Amino acid sequence: MTPPDRFRASGFGAGTAAAPAVGDALQGALTLHSQGRFREALEILSGLGDMPTDAYVLRGDLQVELGQFTEAAGSYYTALVLAPANVYARSHLASCLRRLGRKLGNVPPLNLWVRTAPLGADQFCWRIDVMPRLAYLAGLELGAGVNLNVVAPEQVAAELREA
Repeated sequence: MTPPDRFRASGFGAGTAAAPAVGDALQGALTLHSQGRFREALEILSGLGDMPTDAYVLRGDLQVELGQFTEAAGSYYTALVLAPANVYARSHLASCLRRLGRKLGNVPPLNLWVRTAPLGADQFCWRIDVMPRLAYLAGLELGAGVNLNVVAPEQVAAELREA
């Protein structure tokens, strides 16, 4: 059963063949959350494509309830990317990092980068972004939007000579 079908089978939404609107899905997930049905609520949100900031915050809350702190940190981070002034997401991201630190014995590795003004911007405040390292990308890749190859130039030259 796909998440939208499960959504309709749970008694939320219009029950039509069309996929539920994001607002309906968010309301359904909130209802399931209030009933303690965290996994089902998370499945509803997983079936959505592009989500509003509130959906990422709710997804983070559900992941915290399920003990998925690394995933929750990623959800709260995404909410902060969409709405940097979201104090709730910021404080809950910090809470996830503290919980991960207690669980792992230390704070997980973090990526840090500085955001500067985009080209053509008249006004801009510098901003420092901090994100738990959830993948192999580091601050430079995340901040500049480029991928680095961390292979020694001598090794690459040798491989190219052999090819």
